[in-house]
Amino acid sequence: MTAPAATPVPLGEALDHAPMSKMHRKFWLLAGLGIMLDGFDFFIIGVANPLIAKDFGANAWQTGLVSAAAIVGAIFGAAVLGPTSRASSRCASPSCCVSRPSATIWRSPASRSSAG
Repeated sequence: MTAPAATPVPLGEALDHAPMSKMHRKFWLLAGLGIMLDGFDFFIIGVANPLIAKDFGANAWQTGLVSAAAIVGAIFGAAVLGPTSRASSRCASPSCCVSRPSATIWRSPASRSSAG
């Protein structure tokens, strides 16, 4: 006698009833920290806009462009760099996202003048 064939469970239902593991908690934490980092980035640009306008003599249009650049960069990163990192190696993507801006900031004239 053979066992009756089990009906396949839809993926969404299987995920709804799956137990929460330590790996799932790590993914939730990383996703939450990413959203918090975006929020902090947008907030700090709003705080820095008056300082940028004062130090560089920028008008409202120019400071607005600085603020918009952060949002456009976030959209570009999500739309282009996300699928690109998925197609290539996932491990190289986070290190590239951290090392390139850090190197750019380190080489900038503003960082050298503020260093003393």
